[in-house]
Amino acid sequence: MPLSRRKKGVERRREKRAVARLSMRIEGVPVEGRLEPVVTESRNISASGVYFQSPQFLAPLTRVGMTIVLPRVTGGRGDELFRCDGIVVRCEPGARRADKGFEVACAFSGLGERLRGCSRSS
Repeated sequence: MPLSRRKKGVERRREKRAVARLSMRIEGVPVEGRLEPVVTESRNISASGVYFQSPQFLAPLTRVGMTIVLPRVTGGRGDELFRCDGIVVRCEPGARRADKGFEVACAFSGLGERLRGCSRSS
């Protein structure tokens, strides 16, 4: 039996995404046999994961550490660092010719419901 292809435009995500350009650092990126950090920025983020561009290919199912710079919303000054682990679910060459690198989708792993809930908007 042939595999069914998903229809374009059908949204399968459970969580709403927010378009957000957040500075982030990805740890554990294999570069020439070593694990190197990559500094980049997100394109969008949700309670379940983040989408970003990377100059390096990240193989699906690779575990990475992430530090995302979140703007402080209430009280205090400066930004807040959000550290978490993730698993690469997709890594594809940039969609446009001008894009350098790869477009990466990474699912958060090990986040409790309390942390996932704080990123949802009402």
